[in-house]
Amino acid sequence: MKEKSITAAFLTVMLSGLVSAGTGSQVAAILAEIICDLFKAVAQIAGGLAFFMIVWAGIKYIYGRDDPGEMKQAKDMIKYVLIGLVFIVTAQAIVGVILQVSTVC
Repeated sequence: MKEKSITAAFLTVMLSGLVSAGTGSQVAAILAEIICDLFKAVAQIAGGLAFFMIVWAGIKYIYGRDDPGEMKQAKDMIKYVLIGLVFIVTAQAIVGVILQVSTVC
């Protein structure tokens, strides 16, 4: 229930800012800036989670040295986290280029 109230409050603040912004170009600039900030926040959170997942997989790898199944699972986890990081960095670069062209970020 708390998430819904936080989301509603966030949307209310954002929409009131957009309504008071005025012209269409100002609204577009505000929306682009919001998207830019949200994308940066999501990328930072994903990077932090990836770091902790790699640490967790390393711990699983160390403690699973007697069990080949655990070691394989830990190796796969590291591989998938690194692939996810590649996607995150690529998406961030693409969005960065698009927003750079629109001179927002």
